[in-house]
Amino acid sequence: MSEDTPANRLKEVIQRFQTIREPLITRRKERRKAFLDTLLDGLKARTEAKTNPRSEVLSVEEVLKENEELKARLKKEKEEEEDSHGFAGRGVRTTKDGKRDIAIEF
Repeated sequence: MSEDTPANRLKEVIQRFQTIREPLITRRKERRKAFLDTLLDGLKARTEAKTNPRSEVLSVEEVLKENEELKARLKKEKEEEEDSHGFAGRGVRTTKDGKRDIAIEF
């Protein structure tokens, strides 16, 4: 067995810290690499848009149009969900015009 000297204990403590630090260091490197990859992808897309205006990069108008379409679809889905679950668990719902409907089970 190893001797119980301060030097050996210090070695053991340092080794434990290294085993704790190792995953943290690798994750930090991975995060940095992912950040730099994202940054470089953005710069490449920006350069591509400047050199080739008809590239896959969407124009502002296309993005706004797509955004409006998505908002409309989300609003429609939300209204459908509210209509289908209007009576759920309460027995009474209030419609948009302020009237109250009562759920009746037969």
